Amino acid sequence: MLFNSVAFVAFLSAAATLHWMLPARARPTFILACSLGFYALFDIPHTALLICCALIVYAVALRIARTSDERAQARLAAAAVVLLLVVLATFKYVGAGLAATGFSGSLATLAVPIGISYYTFKLISYVVDVYWGDVEARPDPWSVLRYAAFFPQILAGPIQRSGDFFEREAEAQSPEPGLLVSGFRLILFGFFKKVVIADRAAILVDPVFANPLAYPSYTRWAAAYLFALQLYADFSGLTDIAIGAGCLFGVRAPKNFDSPFYAANIQDFWRRWHITLTDWVRRYVFIPLHMTLRDFGRVGLLIAIAANMLAIGIWHGARWNYVIFGAIMACYVGGSALTLRERDKFFARHPRLARVRRYAGPLLTLHMMVAALVVFRAETFGKALAILRGFAVGFVSAPAALLSSSTNWGFLNGWSTQQAMLLAAGVAVMELGHWLQSGDEWMEQFDARPRVVRWGLYYALVLAILFLAPLQTQQFIYAKF
Repeated sequence: MLFNSVAFVAFLSAAATLHWMLPARARPTFILACSLGFYALFDIPHTALLICCALIVYAVALRIARTSDERAQARLAAAAVVLLLVVLATFKYVGAGLAATGFSGSLATLAVPIGISYYTFKLISYVVDVYWGDVEARPDPWSVLRYAAFFPQILAGPIQRSGDFFEREAEAQSPEPGLLVSGFRLILFGFFKKVVIADRAAILVDPVFANPLAYPSYTRWAAAYLFALQLYADFSGLTDIAIGAGCLFGVRAPKNFDSPFYAANIQDFWRRWHITLTDWVRRYVFIPLHMTLRDFGRVGLLIAIAANMLAIGIWHGARWNYVIFGAIMACYVGGSALTLRERDKFFARHPRLARVRRYAGPLLTLHMMVAALVVFRAETFGKALAILRGFAVGFVSAPAALLSSSTNWGFLNGWSTQQAMLLAAGVAVMELGHWLQSGDEWMEQFDARPRVVRWGLYYALVLAILFLAPLQTQQFIYAKF
């Protein structure tokens, strides 16, 4: 039951309605039952794996809290982290690695459990935070299991910190109208991004990335940029649905995107893209490693950055393109970090150039990320190189092709002018939505509009989702991670 299905909408509507009809003391149990039931629809044995991991972490965290021996606490925390990483590696990396070598045993055919990358990271953060004293160990196992299995976040996050989750859950004593409306809006906005923008962009992107040499350079150029748009609309749409669904149960989740393609530099991009994963890796990988290597100066910083970005790349799966993507990001971020202070000083001495930098920085960052995302998306490194060659040549040839094919957009793999205009209109609506979300005052002004205006917009979005979606919808890209 994926998020972009009628079955999920029906399930979510029924679960949220029943949740608030139940007595307050019964709601946590109901959420847990819904979450485990939702997960069991994908695979019952994997549900047992999720339960076992959560219960083991619960017991270890409770043991850490009850012992005063610091060495014993460290050993317990390390054992729990290693166990979770072994589980994650076994299902996500070992099987794929063995299959790639031609091994045909049972390990090579292991199916990757849905959401394992997310719930293992959540459980690691919980046990480490208990060890660090940032959160108290939960006295009952069901709260830890509910945190790991919470169904709005199980497919693709956000990776919410345990202390924040438990606090939000405790605050949800009665339905808050503003939060429910906010959740409904986010769900609607997420579906719009997915079906109107991401799935339409996929019409061009998927065939080109599958066989790039069959297309001219300007089509490969267009596919590279449209994939960045597709990935953002798809993943941020999925996150909006997840956060909105949590709001229907009174649980607020942290923001996961903040207009990343307007970032001033690569470091700023990673503060805006997949924020909860970036924050998780920074907190549990980069900071401890950087503190350990702080005596090595810039070399230690570069090692910590490389480990941080490679961890983000490898987190996506057992494919070399993810490793290469992480290495590219390590070069990007490391180079930016080493030169940022000097660049800031230079532009401080040249205020006119600083004004140019304000616009050139985001443009350069966008182009750099589009090139890196080609490697992220391509099935093989050879296909990535073919796309990148078209990416470079297309800057010159695409404008001429656009002018000569302005009536039918034939150079874009058979796209019609109507398709292109629908995508452009969808992006304009998405950006308007982001602008409204950028400040509380805008949403307050919108909420102050007459009901007919607000609900008219909601119905317009519903109609756009129903009638402007391509005939064939696709699975969310990040649901497979």
